[in-house]
Parts: sequence; structure tokens; C-alpha cells
Amino acid sequence: MIGGYLSQTFGYTLFMILAAVVLTLGAVVTVVCFALLAHHMLSSRRRQYRAALVARAIKLLAPVVATGGDLDLAVADARRRVGDRAVAEVLRRARLELKGAVASQLSRLLSEMGETSRLAQEARSRRTWKRTAAIRGLGECGGDQACNYLITAAQDPQPAVRRAARDALLSDRREESVRAAVISFLDDVPKRSGWRREFYSRLASVASGALLDLTTSGKLEPREEKLALEALGDVRERRAIPHARARLSAEDAELRATAVRVLGKLGDIESEQSMVRLLDDPESFVRSTAARAIEAIPAQASTLDALGKRLTDPVWWVRANAAHTLAHKGEDGAQILVEIMEGSDRYAQQISISALTHVNFSRAIQERLEQLLPRFSSDPETGAMLALLRTAQGAAQ
Repeated sequence: MIGGYLSQTFGYTLFMILAAVVLTLGAVVTVVCFALLAHHMLSSRRRQYRAALVARAIKLLAPVVATGGDLDLAVADARRRVGDRAVAEVLRRARLELKGAVASQLSRLLSEMGETSRLAQEARSRRTWKRTAAIRGLGECGGDQACNYLITAAQDPQPAVRRAARDALLSDRREESVRAAVISFLDDVPKRSGWRREFYSRLASVASGALLDLTTSGKLEPREEKLALEALGDVRERRAIPHARARLSAEDAELRATAVRVLGKLGDIESEQSMVRLLDDPESFVRSTAARAIEAIPAQASTLDALGKRLTDPVWWVRANAAHTLAHKGEDGAQILVEIMEGSDRYAQQISISALTHVNFSRAIQERLEQLLPRFSSDPETGAMLALLRTAQGAAQ
């Protein structure tokens, strides 16, 4: 009897303890939820208030910036009305969109009002995200003072901060800033190709001459030189043509493919025969790239014949790109595609028909296709493709 009483008492006590724990945890969770809600509401209010101040600052400063009025006087008035932070944010945004004397004046004003120093102080924070945000802000400020801080930040222990500093230095566009960004990049080449490609692309857009010097310096490995050369081709930097020509015979196959692609983008007619030689390259992706690159340049008869031979290449991509280029070379290219259809290579016939569906050709070509139709009656797939092509071309004409 005593044992049962003790057991019942112990069970009741354990239940009360568990209930107290549950209630305590529930109370803690409730308090935390209310605290998070209050923090969110307060932060939202602050963001709305700050956005309203920035909007007022824009109304005060935009007309003066646009018309070239007394910017010093307008900034002083706006600072009294809406505060330094809102004015600084507007000036930083405006400086990103402007160049020349106005951009220099904005940088001077940002420095005089203490925005550059404030961001430089935040750039010393222990938190990586805060340093990164401050570095981006310094890049928007521009000027000598900000540039000095950015050069130091380009050696930061954290990769994210270093990348932000290099991007900000490139945004400055001045020779010393670009040089500092390149030096930092060479000392700290990112592992991810996307980040490297982004840097080369950015450098090409703001200082293609500096990227060309880097590409031809011999300091880059083949994989890096390939990305740099691609970036030069994307911005249509014709001064890169001699270097791209030299790389058509590079030992690295990817570099050869990049070189021929860049020459195609730049429309280098004088490199035609060298580009044609790559149609016989041992690497299939180089042959494929060369076949597509030739589309961008006027092609001689010998070049069209070389493309025609690639229609029987063992690799599908090579055949497809060669057929595509021939189809866009006018009547002579279409004639070669039809001649291939008169041969015996079934895959070459189908790729030729597919390429011809993307262009309009003459009545003479259409008549030759109609003559070929009975020949493919035993091949349902090729015959159907040819019939559809004939119908499409008839409707187009």
C-alpha cells in the first residue's frame, strides 16, 4: 500500500515537472516570437523612413545634377533637410551613372561630408558582410581617398571582400585603380571559373587595353588566357586579332577553339585560311567551333568546299555547325548541301535538310529537291523531312 502511494506521488511530481518545463518553454518561445515581431516591425519602419528621406533627397538634388547648377549649395541645403545618410546615398547612386567633372565633384562632396571616412571605418569591421558592403560603398564614392582604402581592402583575408574591392577599383576606371585590381587578381586568382570569367569580362568593359596587355604578357596559364581572350572578343576589341591569330596554332586545344571563335566574332577576313585549317583539327570541338566561326566572315569557294567535307564528319556537332554555316552562305552554300543530299551518307543528308529549313533558297534549289524526293521514298524519316522542307519553302515563296 505504501509502495503504491509512493509510486503515485512520484508520478504526480514527474508530471508537474514536465508541465512546468513545457509551460516555461512555451513562454520563452512566445517572448522570442514577440521580440522578433517587434524587431521586424521596427526595422520595417526604419527602412520606410529611410526610403522616404532618400526620395526627398532625390527630388532636391536630381534637378541640380541634371542641369549643372550649384551642386555644393544644393547638397548643403539637402543635408539640413534630410540628413547626411540620405544625401550620401543619392550622391553615390548618381556618381555611378555619371563621368567626367561631375563625377569628380560628387566624389569630392562625399569625401567632404564624411561619407568616405564613415565607410572606411565600417570596412575595418570584424564582420565580413559589413566590410564587403562598406567596400562596395567606397567604390560608389570614388576619388583618391576611397581608392587608397580599396587598394588596402584588396588584400583582405576574406575572398568576398577582396573580390568586392577589385570590382570597386575597376569601377573607378583610372589607370592606377585598374592596375591595383589586376595585381590583386594575379596574387589571388579565384578557384571558380565563374568568378574569373566575371573579372575578365568586367576588366574588358572598363579597360580593354589593360586586359589585352595582361593577355599578351605571358603571365596567364592557358585556361586563364582563354577566358581573357573570350572577354576581349565579347567587347569586340580588334587589337586582340594578332594575338588570336597566333593562338590558332596553340598546343592547348581549348585555346585554339577560343582563338577561332574570337576571330569569327571580330570578322577577321584575313584569317580565313587559318580558320579553315582548323576544320581538320584532331579535336572535334575545335572543328565544330571553326565551322561555326566561319559563318561570320565572307567565305571563298575553297572555304565552302572545306565545310562541305565536314558534313560527313564522324561527330554530330561538327556536321551540324558546318551545315548551318553553309545554309547561311547564300546560293553557293545551298548548292553544296543539295549535292551532299545526292550522295549516300544518310546522316549528312538529314543534317543538310535540317539546315536548309532555316533559310529561303532559290527556285532552282527547290526544283532539285523535288527531283530528289522519289529517291528517298524508301526512307520514311528522310523522305518526310524532305517533303516538309519542300512544303515550307513553297509556302514561303
